[in-house]
Amino acid sequence: MPKTALIIDNVADLPRLNTLFVDRGFDVSTAEGMHDLAYRPAYLDVDLIVLNLNLGPFSGIDVLDLLQERRIDSAIILISDGDTPSAGVLLRAGLERGLRMLGLMPRTVSAATLEQLLAPLETTQRPLTALDIDQGLAQQEFALEYQPKFDLESNTPCGFEALLRWHIPERGPVPPSRFIALAERDERIISLSWYAIDRAWALHARLIKQGYRLNIAVNIPPPLLGEPNVLERMDQLARRHQCSPKGMVLEITETSIIESISYARHMLEGFRARGFQLSLDDFGTGYSSMTQLAHLPYDELKLDRSFIAQCHEGDAEAITRSIVELGQRLGLRVVAEGIETQEQFQFLKTLGCDCGQGFHLARPMPEHDVETWLSSWALSTSLTP
Repeated sequence: MPKTALIIDNVADLPRLNTLFVDRGFDVSTAEGMHDLAYRPAYLDVDLIVLNLNLGPFSGIDVLDLLQERRIDSAIILISDGDTPSAGVLLRAGLERGLRMLGLMPRTVSAATLEQLLAPLETTQRPLTALDIDQGLAQQEFALEYQPKFDLESNTPCGFEALLRWHIPERGPVPPSRFIALAERDERIISLSWYAIDRAWALHARLIKQGYRLNIAVNIPPPLLGEPNVLERMDQLARRHQCSPKGMVLEITETSIIESISYARHMLEGFRARGFQLSLDDFGTGYSSMTQLAHLPYDELKLDRSFIAQCHEGDAEAITRSIVELGQRLGLRVVAEGIETQEQFQFLKTLGCDCGQGFHLARPMPEHDVETWLSSWALSTSLTP
């Protein structure tokens, strides 16, 4: 099966670039800008994307944002016209978005340089498949890391968020933005979710036995809510770990149940009856926030990191203030994610935001480090029996 490439460029030498990749065994398609990508998503189902940094009114960042939104797993090469600093910034921006950035290609690229850029496509950087996920689960390549959550008033740990990680021995860590999208597309997200819930519950039970009173949050994807016997399976896990789910938080993305509020209410009430706490994740980024708050039994709002990153700037500051106040009026705990600076921490604390997490407070850690990390704290009475 031939490799496929999409060249995104709007300059006169597009045919030459086309030939360059056809000669190397690619089945090539071309696009001139954002319109083609936004309205013809099938264009993006390729092994390789070759992207010009400047697409008229749109920038390379605009395209990278679109690729991130579409959760594209294609490898990406940037075309550089000689402005290396700008190209380097864009390359780093792509990596930060979890995209598979192979590198920079001068428009007058030599054969040797191009072959070097394309080499990963033949080895470790081939697109992942659903079978890779199956094999990863079977060979225990998946694991959880735990990012501490802090009470912002006392600046002491109040819980953890469980974050799923994948490390393939022959190719290294796989960004979550890549494998979660693949799992959702190829119906493996359910098996990954049950793995994460089981591992998080095991740690929760262990910490309870040691006397800690901390919550542990785990993400619940939309398909899991529609699984047959999901509540019964939760009951089985409670018996297996000999620990109730009290203190476990299910983070549910606000867009995940927009089409079935009545069914969602039944499911969420079943979770709460068993002792789970419910968090409305990524609050403020979807379309049904107020409807869900009015009709569904949440305990917590989780403020999306996009607001925190700009919480001192205009609209983002106003939205952050409004969400914290809304949570307070509704009697809900408000958690901010993505706290990166002392300034953000102090701002959220001043607003009365209850909890927060982010690199400024603590980075995610492997499961085997959690208890050691906790023991290093002078634990307050809220963390002990």
